[in-house]
Amino acid sequence: MPITSIDDSVLEGQAPIVVGVERVRHERTQTEQRLKRLGRAYVDGLYDDDGYRREKRSLEDKLANLVVPGVDAAMEAGNPLENLPVLWEVTDQPPGSGSLSRRLV
Repeated sequence: MPITSIDDSVLEGQAPIVVGVERVRHERTQTEQRLKRLGRAYVDGLYDDDGYRREKRSLEDKLANLVVPGVDAAMEAGNPLENLPVLWEVTDQPPGSGSLSRRLV
């Protein structure tokens, strides 16, 4: 399919990222559901303490590793920018005085 505009080319380039994000989101949801089921199974007596802790730690580690590196880094980098308007309002110093940069750190 030929690219018909700049917007199409941008979207075409983002397709692998979108697929990766959706895959990670799906795996995170499945892992979170497994963690809930594990808790219910433990309460029902199907796991002993050690087995439960071991399985729970494994699922929590999996959740911690289910990230899309480029997307997560970009979102983390953008978090301070979301608060920028509030920080500008809070500061009583004019832009460039350094007070805002101290508040961001």
